[in-house]
Amino acid sequence: MNRTEFIAEIATTLETTEPLTGDKVLADIPDYDSLAILNLLSLYDGLNVATNPEEISKAETVDDLVAIAGSALSDG
Repeated sequence: MNRTEFIAEIATTLETTEPLTGDKVLADIPDYDSLAILNLLSLYDGLNVATNPEEISKAETVDDLVAIAGSALSDG
């Protein structure tokens, strides 16, 4: 999965209809809550990225979520 696909998966997980960009503030997304954080955990699990709810909850932007995925994302 590449960065663009990962951001699309984040949008699906957060059930947002607006396109997400890296600088989008997560607090501005209506469905970004504790349940969304738990759902994001499964997205990271699918990439074999070890993380936890605390790390995800510290993320402030979509780019922060991408950074957690790190090298698990392919180029392109």
